[in-house]
Amino acid sequence: AGIAFAVGEAFVCLVGIIIHQVDDSPDWWRTLLLCCCIPDVFGIPLAFRYIPESPHFLLTQGKNEEVEALLKEVAVTNTGSTDCLLQGGRVHHVKEEGDSTIDEWSLGQLFAPSLRSITIFVTTIWMVCSFAYYGHVFSYPIALAERYDMEIENQYFAVMLAGLAEIPGIFLGLLLIDGEGVGRRRSLIFFFLAACISSLIVPFCEDAVWFLIANMVLKTFINTPFCILYVFAAELFPTTHRATGIAFCSASSRIAGALS
Repeated sequence: AGIAFAVGEAFVCLVGIIIHQVDDSPDWWRTLLLCCCIPDVFGIPLAFRYIPESPHFLLTQGKNEEVEALLKEVAVTNTGSTDCLLQGGRVHHVKEEGDSTIDEWSLGQLFAPSLRSITIFVTTIWMVCSFAYYGHVFSYPIALAERYDMEIENQYFAVMLAGLAEIPGIFLGLLLIDGEGVGRRRSLIFFFLAACISSLIVPFCEDAVWFLIANMVLKTFINTPFCILYVFAAELFPTTHRATGIAFCSASSRIAGALS
């Protein structure tokens, strides 16, 4: 998903360059916004057709047959047969007395004693990521225009390069988080420290080429913790609260992004 996001970011910049060359009117950006909406026309039906529903959600809704069909499809895709499924893939929802299910628990349970520290930790880290990431996204084109008097097409090209620079960082993050003696926390700390050091170096790069390269490196270090955090958060929250916990932390981080 992180790679797809980076490619999409770069593609938007490429479309912006093309549109600005074709349409030199003051309202060229409206055409860009319209073009950015076009993929949704194809994405929505594809999502309905090819993205399956969550087995956990289907199970809590009592749709056992759909869960069994989905599990068999996954088993065939991964192993070529359904022999790996327990009980032939038959499922039923077991609810123990006192347990809360997805249709009974409230959002406030994310701040219950058992989950409070996890929710606060993930939300805080996500806010830091969002503040740094969108702060760079918003300020980078301004710096290019004011510091080097770049034309808007060159600004888009520079932002496109910075977006593509996120991809190597994602692969590096994938290697580190499962590395022996590294894990999730140390990976986050490493990329945060690397981003801090890079952000201190960038302002001293006077030459335009070195300024672009330094910002590409900085963008790599800023974005990778975002990708690691999705994996980390999914492992910290229990299954019953995982989706809502990640959604709450991610949504809360947008406040920091807006403030940046």
